Amino acid sequence: MVCPPGAIVFSQDMEGKQTYHFNRAVCIYCGECVRACPKEGAIFQTAEPAPCALKAENINNGWNKLFDEALVSREAYAAEKKRKAAEKAAADKAAAAKKEEENKTGN
Repeated sequence: MVCPPGAIVFSQDMEGKQTYHFNRAVCIYCGECVRACPKEGAIFQTAEPAPCALKAENINNGWNKLFDEALVSREAYAAEKKRKAAEKAAADKAAAAKKEEENKTGN
């Protein structure tokens, strides 16, 4: 995780598209996200922190659930990617075995 306090989390759909979620009430303005971002200029740190969250904004409502869902979505994507790779490897192995068998019977 790039953000030490967990103010930024990424969810991921099954096609691999990532969506980031940010909670300004959790951000400590350490700048780790800016340093770690692979896309230069995609995020930046302002000189002034965001204003404090107001109770009426209810900014933290659902954050823990969103955070957990983001982690689950990334795990599901990784598992699906691994499953597809294993499926492809098995198909490639079967095709190679079939080709080898054809070569033996053809000779």
